[in-house]
Formats: sequence, C-alpha cells, structure tokens
Amino acid sequence: DEVAKVQEDENDNEVFVAPTPPTPATTPPPPQQEPNPSPPQAQSAQPSSPPQQQSS
Repeated sequence: DEVAKVQEDENDNEVFVAPTPPTPATTPPPPQQEPNPSPPQAQSAQPSSPPQQQSS
C-alpha cells in the first residue's frame, strides 16, 4: 500500500512535471518578446549597413 502510494505519487509528479514545465511555451515568449525583436533587428541593421558601405 505504501509503496503503491509513493510510486503513484512519484509517477504523477514526474508526468505532471514533464508536461507542466512549458518548454515550448516558455521558449517562444521570451525570444519573441525580448530578444527576437530587439537583437535581430538591431543586429540585422547594423551588420547590414557596414558591409554594404565597405563593399561599395
């Protein structure tokens, strides 16, 4: 009885912990809200400008 209860609790916790931690949900929001719009635009514009001028 005790072992079954502990195993069930552990199993429930493991299954809940795996799907609970939104790896895909947490990954998209941070990059899209903070680093996606800021770094890509600034990096794309900065590196794009210097290479074009140098090439010209």
